[in-house]
Amino acid sequence: MSETIRVINLLEDVAEKAVRDIALEVTDRLIATTPVATGWARSNWIPSIGQSIDSPDGSRESFDGSQQAQGRATVAGGYRLKHGRIFVSNNVPYIEKLNAGSSPQASAKFVEQAADEAVSAIEAQL
Repeated sequence: MSETIRVINLLEDVAEKAVRDIALEVTDRLIATTPVATGWARSNWIPSIGQSIDSPDGSRESFDGSQQAQGRATVAGGYRLKHGRIFVSNNVPYIEKLNAGSSPQASAKFVEQAADEAVSAIEAQL
């Protein structure tokens, strides 16, 4: 293997790890800061590779967080740059209202704040 290819492979490894770490840190921070009445919104922060999740997991009355756990495991174990983007989706019907500040449990734009803080945290580790 040429030195150039070795360096390119190392750079890809570092970039893949950074993207994975940011996605998982964003997910963790969103889970931690999402207001809770039933837990459904919190359990619906679902990371995915290549395309976003387009429907909520379960219902307000019945959810188990399995899709979130599966998404986390997939991102943690299998992300490569060639797969494209990582998405962290939440499709409960009221997530935009929560992010607009409808709950006293979280400030408006808590989603954007969680993403900014996650990027800063991972950046500080690099």
